[in-house]
Amino acid sequence: MTTLTRQDLNFGRVVADVLCEFLEVAVHLILYVREVYPSGIFQKRKKYNVPVQMSCHPDLNQYIQDTLLCIKPLIEKNDAEKVVVVIMDKDHRPVERFVFEISQPPLLSISSDCLLSHVEQLLRAFILKISVCDAVLSSNPPGQIPTETHGWRKHRSSQGEHQVETRVLPPDTTTPRQRGLCPEAR
Repeated sequence: MTTLTRQDLNFGRVVADVLCEFLEVAVHLILYVREVYPSGIFQKRKKYNVPVQMSCHPDLNQYIQDTLLCIKPLIEKNDAEKVVVVIMDKDHRPVERFVFEISQPPLLSISSDCLLSHVEQLLRAFILKISVCDAVLSSNPPGQIPTETHGWRKHRSSQGEHQVETRVLPPDTTTPRQRGLCPEAR
């Protein structure tokens, strides 16, 4: 059995990789479950041994990846406090927020086999909760617009610690090029 310590690996990078992969799956699933985009741009895939819906729209996928690239360095440095996915109505008023609070637990010495298994179980449980959230949430109003993603990070200055927001806007989905279905669905 292998034991990991912070000195054995770049802990911040590993945490950032795992969290960003999870956030990518979670954002795709939120967009699907809350019907922010047409269901035709999503395909069933398997993540964490759970079937999930992932977008196959190149511009939307690039937007999600770009957003996570902005947030990843903050997670690596343990400066990210939360990531918020905001769904807005046609007047740009928020109608829903999905908040992912981020903190790194201490890792002194953990069996890598146990750690990976435990993390996968936790992520699987979270994905399953997102999958059924539409059963407990009311429907969004017609004319909702794509989400914005906000990242909150800690900022330390001589006046103390406070939060700074990073806002990433969604892609323009009004052009014909961006409204296409998955290549397999055409």
